[in-house]
This record gives sequence, structure tokens and C-alpha cells, in this order.
Amino acid sequence: MLKKKVKIGDLGVLSAITNSYERINETAPFKYLMGDQAAYRAYSDFHIKNGLPIMTSDKFDSLIESIEKNGYDDKRIILVQDDNLIYDGQHRATVLAFLKGLDFRISVLEVVVITKRQIIKQILKFILPKSITRKYLDKRFGRS
Repeated sequence: MLKKKVKIGDLGVLSAITNSYERINETAPFKYLMGDQAAYRAYSDFHIKNGLPIMTSDKFDSLIESIEKNGYDDKRIILVQDDNLIYDGQHRATVLAFLKGLDFRISVLEVVVITKRQIIKQILKFILPKSITRKYLDKRFGRS
């Protein structure tokens, strides 16, 4: 594990709905903060239907209010994978991006998460040229 500082705008998520990479300011929670409640409702409904963790709009509103009132508690650090893909803390990062801007720097904890994507990425590094590996990962996962 490695603690590091990053710009919030450099963080992203792998969308469960589209199975593609989204920058923090492209996510349904960020759109909610910009006033798009329908996108967040669709996001929550998808999570409920598929047994994924959910953050209701009421819970999200509570988190927003707490961060606005008390500031961000960095003891609840955002976890990321090696490519700044958020593993835990998407909603906290989204609120900070909205309140502080995409250039605001925060501490994150980089963790090693072994996923199917990570295994494929490591295998391809050894057997294919970098350009082909990138094209495959972009097509399959939306980001290399």
C-alpha cells in the first residue's frame, strides 16, 4: 500500500452500468450534484436490481451536508488502484470534486486489487506490444 497525493480530476471509476471508465466528473453522483437527479436515480436503481452496494440519495445528501459542514475527514481515506481507479470512496471523492474543484489535491491510499482486468493487463504486457495491449484494454475496459 502506498499513500500519495493526487488531483481529484485524475480519479475515475469503472462504471457498473456501462462497464467502462468514467472520470469522477462524468459519474452519476457528480451529475446529481450538478442537478441531474434522473441519472442518479437510474444509477441507484441499477445497483439495487443487481445486488450492488447502494448509496441512496438521502444518504448521499447526508454525506454532502457532513462534508460541507465539517470538512473532509482524511481518516476515511479514498482507496485507489494503481491507475487512480477508485476502489472505495467514489461518493466522498465526488463531493470533494464538486466543492473544491478537479484540481484540488487529496491523499489517497493505493492498494493492490487483483481483478480479472489486472490479470489480463499483466499477461498482455509480456506477450504483446504495448500499442496492441492498449487497444485491447481500451476496447474491453474503456481504459488502458
